[in-house]
Amino acid sequence: ADKIKENHLLNVTISKFDKNFKLIHSLQAEKADIKKNKWLLKNLVIYSNNQKNRFDEVEFNSNFNLDKLLSLFNNLSALSLFEIEKLKNDYRLLGYSTDLLDGFKLKIYTYPIYLTFMLLIGSILMLNFNPKRPKFLQFIYGILISVMIYYLNYFITNIAETRNFSYFISTLSLQIFLFLIILSNLIKINEK
Repeated sequence: ADKIKENHLLNVTISKFDKNFKLIHSLQAEKADIKKNKWLLKNLVIYSNNQKNRFDEVEFNSNFNLDKLLSLFNNLSALSLFEIEKLKNDYRLLGYSTDLLDGFKLKIYTYPIYLTFMLLIGSILMLNFNPKRPKFLQFIYGILISVMIYYLNYFITNIAETRNFSYFISTLSLQIFLFLIILSNLIKINEK
């Protein structure tokens, strides 16, 4: 479809395939009312076996309605794990890749570890605090580390979204990097 306008999809093309992914027929409609799962296709042309048939209105049974289609493109951060799993099933029905959803679920599962690492980094900064140094420098140092971690996380996430890395590797690489920073600083603190 070209776009959604109110309860309608405009310039809709629907292709039906058999189990071997061979085209059975193709439907093209000017407008489709998708408020319910039973779509109403208007000004429909059906292409099948090199034949073209025109219809003014035809009802089409679909697994999707307007609410379900709009929910496919929601902001994932606003969804619960159950809603993400339901959305994953909808993606499979449409033939979309579920890698993004799997990666987002992994991020949710590893978020407590990320927060723990950030807490440990903040604690290490406070343990390394030297009262002789100006507090302003310590403040700037803490902000710079936070910004570097934020942009590293952003960079790794973007690499995963372009499919150069898997989401699993991208999520865990940040965790491993933070763990190595913590480990090296804990050794320095222990040496003091």
